[in-house]
Amino acid sequence: MNSSKFSKHNLLLSVINNKAFLLMAIMFIVATFASPWFLTVLNLTTLARQISVMAIVATGFTLIFTAGQFDLSIGEILALCGIVYATLTLTMPITFAIIIAVIVGAACGFINGTLIRVFNLPAFVLTLSIAMVYRGITFLITGGASVFGLPDAVVRIGQGSVFGYVPIPTLIMLSVVVIVAVAVNRTVYGRHLIATGGNVEAARVSGIRINVMRLSVYVIAGVCAAIGSIVLTGRQGAAVPNAGDGFALDAIAAVVIGGTAMRGGRSRVVGTLWGVILIAIIGNVLTLLNVSPFWQWIVRGTIIIAAIILDNRTDTILNKIRERDAAKQNAQTAKS
Repeated sequence: MNSSKFSKHNLLLSVINNKAFLLMAIMFIVATFASPWFLTVLNLTTLARQISVMAIVATGFTLIFTAGQFDLSIGEILALCGIVYATLTLTMPITFAIIIAVIVGAACGFINGTLIRVFNLPAFVLTLSIAMVYRGITFLITGGASVFGLPDAVVRIGQGSVFGYVPIPTLIMLSVVVIVAVAVNRTVYGRHLIATGGNVEAARVSGIRINVMRLSVYVIAGVCAAIGSIVLTGRQGAAVPNAGDGFALDAIAAVVIGGTAMRGGRSRVVGTLWGVILIAIIGNVLTLLNVSPFWQWIVRGTIIIAAIILDNRTDTILNKIRERDAAKQNAQTAKS
């Protein structure tokens, strides 16, 4: 009997920890049968390039949630970095343009984190407001026009391939995901970050510099948004001022579906990648089936709502499991 309960316990935990992958796999199978065009090489390659940008941005957003923070300006930071990057490539070597774009992304993240800390402002309100500032700057730079006529090197980053079939954006995405996953799961920084999001007071007593940790996630998220903008600009062959529309909400859905807690203290970087793929597959198959964009908005909104509910239910189940384990351990200690 105890063995049966133990097996069910492990099975439940396994499903919870891998729910994003399971949902993604199920949706992949459904999409395969829903449209004969889904498994074509052209569609899968296009899907891989689309996934790359969102995955890079969402990976940075994962750190923000891990630390128990919030940011609604990620899309606007991406658009600003894209416009700056594209404009600079017209007058200087691409290497310098990339460096400056990354610095702009990091600076935006630094500004967000600093304002939240210095003025003790709610992250939701502050980032929602400053997103308007970033959007205004973006449109001022080009007068609201897109930047075209980019060098071949810029386009190659977003549209090129290695060995003829591996998209460069996919390699960039995997590099970002691996680096961040290792940082979160294998370093002192990652342990401190999870502790900061899990219990601020306990982390502070342990000597963790809370403000530094919180500021760092905004800077890293800004850098990821800049990298995403570089890939997106190359894929589109142009920089569009409103390119970041919807990125924040999609990133939130992907991160939460992936298993990272909105309240902080639990991080699943690879899970975020599965969440991004899941959302991308849903959007892709709806497009292949010629579903109206208006219905696609409804589906995306429903996914976000479902992700928030799923996150809440996951926390409830995990808390019950922890309480049950603690009670059993106390009972065994009392017997001994």
